[in-house]
Amino acid sequence: MWIIRCKAGHCNSFNMRPNKALHPSAYSSVRRSSSLLFRQRVRWLLAGLDSCRSFRGYNLRQMIDEIRNKIAVGQFEFSKHAVDQSILRHITLQEVREAIFLAGVIEDYPNDKYGSSCLILGFTSKQRPLHVQCSYPSRPLLKIITLYEPDPDLWVDFKTRKN
Repeated sequence: MWIIRCKAGHCNSFNMRPNKALHPSAYSSVRRSSSLLFRQRVRWLLAGLDSCRSFRGYNLRQMIDEIRNKIAVGQFEFSKHAVDQSILRHITLQEVREAIFLAGVIEDYPNDKYGSSCLILGFTSKQRPLHVQCSYPSRPLLKIITLYEPDPDLWVDFKTRKN
């Protein structure tokens, strides 16, 4: 088992092994892509994410676990904008699923005009970084608002905006 712990050392912010509540086939491509170098890179990039922070009653671990569960059971939808962007940027549904299973919450938008949402950094099985903005998992259907591959000129390690 491979786990990243929060800075305080008591919360797991990332776990490569599937949650027992989810069907193992949802993780098949994630498990196949678990090379040591890839795991080290993801660990290094996501290690700074503090899973103890809380967003509107969620801590990050709880939020990402609920998002993963909704994706695994198909309780999600794409906004028109997300569909358009996925076509333009050649991002497949499988890549979105993989990225969310190898992900951490990097930004929170509790007062977004269309409803509370968060920005997730995840990686596909081919080590492609993706940012996925989605609604909070409190909605019946998780809404994927937008998705894109982060521009290295605008992001430090894909998780912090350059200013």
